[in-house]
Amino acid sequence: MNDKSVHKFFMQEGVLYDVFDLPNYFTVKGDIDISNMKLEELPDLSTVTVLGFFDCSKNNLKSLKGCPRRVKDFFCGFNDLTSLEYGPVSARVYSCFCNNLETLKGAPEKVEKFVCSFNDLETLKYGPKEAVIYDCSNNKLINLSGKPKYSGTEFFCKGNNFFANNIKYKIRKLREFLGLGLNYQR
Repeated sequence: MNDKSVHKFFMQEGVLYDVFDLPNYFTVKGDIDISNMKLEELPDLSTVTVLGFFDCSKNNLKSLKGCPRRVKDFFCGFNDLTSLEYGPVSARVYSCFCNNLETLKGAPEKVEKFVCSFNDLETLKYGPKEAVIYDCSNNKLINLSGKPKYSGTEFFCKGNNFFANNIKYKIRKLREFLGLGLNYQR
């Protein structure tokens, strides 16, 4: 964080702390909410643990660099992220909807709830391997390869238009096979 005029304070055990100036290996016993602050980058919280939620939604983030590695619940929606690299490796809830995600690289392996809807994902590769609730609705998915092996009671994938994507893919492969080139009109 280069802008020293940005501050977000919280009280813990009678001490006032600035989120943008926390000591290394600090444990926040509550929540950190730095949403809607027009941030272009996160403060370096990579050694910090957050026992509550960490919310960095509604900013202008292009990267999660500096993000705490361990949080209870994580929210980073409504940013300009294309991947989840540098994000938390441990979270109960992981919500990254409404970004420009092209890959789930960096997502934790196991979560209770994972929401990656309204992104530009064509695959679920690199996403969580286990989730009780998984929402990948409204992306550009062609198929469900990479979906978690265990998805509890709820798996949402509407709005991906698998049929149309598969037809286009099959037409492209057929044209390649026949040597007709890849340009075609629909």
